[in-house]
Amino acid sequence: MNARDILKNSEYKIENALEAKENKRLNEAVVLFDEILEELRSIKDSDEALSSKYDEIKSYSIQTKKELKNDLLEKIEFLKSENKIPLIVEHYEIILNLSEEIGEAQTQIDEYRQNYKIYRKQLNAKILQNIQDLINEANDLKNLGNFSEAKNLFENALNMACEINNEDLIWALTEQVRLINDIYLKEKRKKNIELAGEAIESENYSLAISLYKIAAKYSVELGELEPEREFLAEVRRLEREKEKYEKQRKKIEEKIITLIERADNYRVKNSFFEAIKLYYEALSLNPSEPQEIQNKIMDTYLEYTKNLFYNDKLPETFREVISIATELSLTQGKISIHDLYERAAKRILKPKEQIASVIYFLHRIRILF
Repeated sequence: MNARDILKNSEYKIENALEAKENKRLNEAVVLFDEILEELRSIKDSDEALSSKYDEIKSYSIQTKKELKNDLLEKIEFLKSENKIPLIVEHYEIILNLSEEIGEAQTQIDEYRQNYKIYRKQLNAKILQNIQDLINEANDLKNLGNFSEAKNLFENALNMACEINNEDLIWALTEQVRLINDIYLKEKRKKNIELAGEAIESENYSLAISLYKIAAKYSVELGELEPEREFLAEVRRLEREKEKYEKQRKKIEEKIITLIERADNYRVKNSFFEAIKLYYEALSLNPSEPQEIQNKIMDTYLEYTKNLFYNDKLPETFREVISIATELSLTQGKISIHDLYERAAKRILKPKEQIASVIYFLHRIRILF
């Protein structure tokens, strides 16, 4: 790209910079003028016109920086009345940079620097107090065993110490963060091992393996290689146990499927008690979906009841109780057959002469089951 193209591309930025300056968006204008000057710097000596344009933009830049500096000085007076020390320090830092860039008199720069030091000292004192407050709170949390939150507070205190460049505090807090992080990781590792033990007891080997792998990872972060090796050895052992367990479970699930199929066949043939016996045997093997078998048991009891009582001579009241019990069985969860029928009976309001027949029916059910 030649010099004229560079100048042409800068025209749009120049317009934006002048518009920002005119509308007192001084920070924006300063940034734009600096970008333009950087682009023109390499070509300003190409000819007199470019050199003149560069000087013109530089003049605008200096004027804008002076305006911004004066604007910041006015704001500082207000900030002093509000005791906004952090903002005062921030404003003086910008003013010092601007003063250097516009070639302010050294005596004036020294005055700004002196004021900056005064407020910087006040801010540092305030930050030191905040650091101490954080340290005290972090120590309290550490003593209570809340290592995670204590670690966060120590890290916040360390960041503040870096902000004021206090080397003694930086060293002490870096060490404290390291120590609390070690304690935190050890506590998490201990908890993982405890949870892994519980998972093994419940034969949840996949979860136990994951927990031991995380415990090994924590050991690496702690620089403890021997525990890492021990945990990884436990992972390998558990993987073998998992494989053995899954083979056993597969055999059990196959047996459960066979028992359910046999029970279903008995049920089709109205051999209800034989079916129920096989369903209970399948349930005793701890199937993955026990509710499905429990539902089959309840349905079989209901079918048996209908088969036993539900005929042309059966009173209408009995029919209604059985019908309601069938509906309730879908929503009542785990419940005995006689409790199910009792709940069904309570849903019926009948003349007194029919109540006795319901009680007789329920009595027969209780004897049967």
